[in-house]
Amino acid sequence: VSQVVTTFEAQYKDKGLALLWQEPPSLPQVRGDAARITQVLTNLIANAWQYTPGGGQVMVTLMPATRGEGFLQVDVRDNGIGIAPDDLGRIFDRFYRADHPMVQEVGGSGLGLSITKMFVEMLGGTIWVDSDLGSGSTFHFTLPTITSDLPEVLEPEEGVVVAETALPVGRRSKVLVIEDDRDLALLLRHQLEAEGYNVLLAGSGQDALWLAREEQPQLITLDIMLPDMDGFLVLEQLKDHPVTAPIPVIIVSILSEADRGYALGAVDYVCKPFGEEQLMLSIRQAMLHSKQGDRQESGRVLVVDDEPDVLTLLEQALSLHGYQVTSATNGAEALSLATDARPDLVLLDLKMPGMDGYEVIRRLKADRATDSIPIIVMTASAVDKDRDKVKVLGLGATQYMTKPLSVEALVAEIKRVTTEKQVQ
Repeated sequence: VSQVVTTFEAQYKDKGLALLWQEPPSLPQVRGDAARITQVLTNLIANAWQYTPGGGQVMVTLMPATRGEGFLQVDVRDNGIGIAPDDLGRIFDRFYRADHPMVQEVGGSGLGLSITKMFVEMLGGTIWVDSDLGSGSTFHFTLPTITSDLPEVLEPEEGVVVAETALPVGRRSKVLVIEDDRDLALLLRHQLEAEGYNVLLAGSGQDALWLAREEQPQLITLDIMLPDMDGFLVLEQLKDHPVTAPIPVIIVSILSEADRGYALGAVDYVCKPFGEEQLMLSIRQAMLHSKQGDRQESGRVLVVDDEPDVLTLLEQALSLHGYQVTSATNGAEALSLATDARPDLVLLDLKMPGMDGYEVIRRLKADRATDSIPIIVMTASAVDKDRDKVKVLGLGATQYMTKPLSVEALVAEIKRVTTEKQVQ
């Protein structure tokens, strides 16, 4: 916290803001990742600077958590513009931006707080906000201490189990089931054995990562609520390692966060409680894709957006659905790539520095080499959405979509547009 505060001191002074922080004399150590904690603090302190007018102050405090034992709590309190009650419930949603003039004037993707929330939860903590419109906001987040109690881990003989069946091991596909609920883990093993699979069980994230690298299964089912680390963090590490990155992962969880799972690389998301046939169908489909090698490409998509967070999210999500994705961060780059690569579809943001999305549409439609490429406009910048929709469709765009929107809705629209193009 001290290091992050130090990096902001000059920026706060230039705006005439006071940044208050006093390091506590003694606190227990926490479990965490220094880089992610730094990112969380940076996002919150930067937001406080952004939305607190000159002459105000921001206070950062660190103390034992007020919600439950075994956690430390960090508070970032400002006396800035505050958050309206209607916005509080959605402030951590992806692409969401509060309907306040000061917020709308400041550029941004609407992803900062959703990413902050994701990092905090990956670290085993929680994040929430208290705010009064016009009086300021306090963002709180917690981190587990190294002395905090964790849920009971499976016994060693049950934490990692290789199931035995009558089929020769070398001829059976291996499935790694990552699940700390002993009864559910044994049920999944029974169901998968009945399908002829060789089953490995892992009751913790660390066991799962080691097993996945050593055994290299053909498929992984992953619970999110694990005793030692967040399942999304397990998924991220699986996809970051060259040995485990190609392995299909199906998330099986009580948490309904499919977009987040897909963005990190999951091939499917099955919510608990689920029917046996529902899970088995998902596993069969994933196995089929795995045996065929890389997923069949669904088409080439050029994504144009000047926000790096948005580009990363869309690249991951669309690649996961089988699309070849090329990205551009400005209009000129988009025109060059569209001419050279001839994508099957352009996904275009309107608000960009220099050449905006309107001009990109005009030039693409004026060039015979690119005039037939469908364009889906995806934007959160429109003040008069009906007027802008008429304008972009009049220029030749195929569809107009407003953020926030789900990945599933976007992929469905891309499939519809590209299918119509093929029929034509």
